[in-house]
Amino acid sequence: MMSEIDLGANIAVGQTRSREEQIEFRKNQTFGSRLCEYITGMRPDDPGMAERLVDDRKVILQKYDLPDIHDYGGRLAEYENELDLIMKKKGINLKEVDDLGEDTARMVEMFEEREYGYYETEGEFVASSILDRSDEKRYRADLQVRCHEMIHALQFRDYPNMPIEGMEYEATIVAMDPEALLEDREHLEVIFEWPIMTSVRSYYKTIGKERGEKAVWDTAEWWLKTVDGIEANESEIYNLKPLNEIDRNNFEWNRANSPSDEIIRFLFGKNFDIYERDELKARLKFDHAWVRERYGLPAERGENLREYVKELRTQAEERGIAIGTKIDYLKKYGSEMTADGYCDDDEPLVFLKDVPESDDELKRYAGEMEHELIHAGQVLAGEMGILPQELLEYMALVGGNLNLDLVESDLGSVRDQIFAWGMLNSLGRWYERNKKEPPWNMEWWKEKETDEV
Repeated sequence: MMSEIDLGANIAVGQTRSREEQIEFRKNQTFGSRLCEYITGMRPDDPGMAERLVDDRKVILQKYDLPDIHDYGGRLAEYENELDLIMKKKGINLKEVDDLGEDTARMVEMFEEREYGYYETEGEFVASSILDRSDEKRYRADLQVRCHEMIHALQFRDYPNMPIEGMEYEATIVAMDPEALLEDREHLEVIFEWPIMTSVRSYYKTIGKERGEKAVWDTAEWWLKTVDGIEANESEIYNLKPLNEIDRNNFEWNRANSPSDEIIRFLFGKNFDIYERDELKARLKFDHAWVRERYGLPAERGENLREYVKELRTQAEERGIAIGTKIDYLKKYGSEMTADGYCDDDEPLVFLKDVPESDDELKRYAGEMEHELIHAGQVLAGEMGILPQELLEYMALVGGNLNLDLVESDLGSVRDQIFAWGMLNSLGRWYERNKKEPPWNMEWWKEKETDEV
């Protein structure tokens, strides 16, 4: 093991599977397996994985000159004192959470657990935790957590460029019981799937996001290209078909399920579990590009959003799409326009609120404009009233409102915004306005509307 862990350096190359089999394997490989292979070059089910973890644990303890809690038996107070002495020698300040005082605010910013952590303030490196000395089992577990955070403090000070994957691997493995690792080989993946993965994902959603960092190892495409030497795009990996080629003729709605889950199943012929995040990401990006091309929108917005909005308006008029204001909406329909935008179901007529002054609001406005122009394109193509409203609305959302950056950094929020909020709001109002009964359970949407009010 190198001083800062050379991630991916020992990943094996060359496969005995066929190209198609390897694509299928990488597509279905779990997050824990990917992370384990990225850090160690081995997979959790490798026969020598347990021994590798035990050996790495020894190396890490030596690297940071730390004692092994398992050498102390029941002499936990002695182990605690030894940790304290070592940290004083290394210039790391050990504190319990109750003693942090004003420093707690800094911890709360960085760590969701708020019980322990490591951080640096005004040049002082601090490792903190809670120690419950009243119960031996709890005391031992708390000391292991303290050792975990001490390692982080040392990493933070001595190896500031160490990747988050290496940091969490080192600190987590040291807290493991070597005998348990050897005896419970079947569940080694859980170590990478839960404690290490949780911290790694939290990092990429917060600090990593601010720094523009991404978990490169977290896609099948990266593994196929970088490790397996297989060139395959996402469309091939996930066998993605255009939305108009997915067979929905024999689809049976289940009104007992949540509307968002049923709509996803209807649109794509399947739902997506937690291990199919990659496929859902690929699906959204694929559909985004396909819809924009289908309805004549530029592939990208460009840097100047105000100029882009003007260009969209000009292009729309050239295609015979009229764009009115909220005042025009009031004149035509006799009521206030409550949504950000609206497209008439029968003619290519779009209504939008005034162009905002704020750049932040302009981004939302551009997405809504694209959304309604897609609907207008559906009117021009004679698709309104012919294609299912769920498909029409999804195309407008994924082609217009979808934030591609969020697809990569916060897929859960994107899924909620599109399917649990955007789709249901638009569809619920459409079915009410047209006095029709949706194939999914409308009561879910009505309850959601009530809760939000």
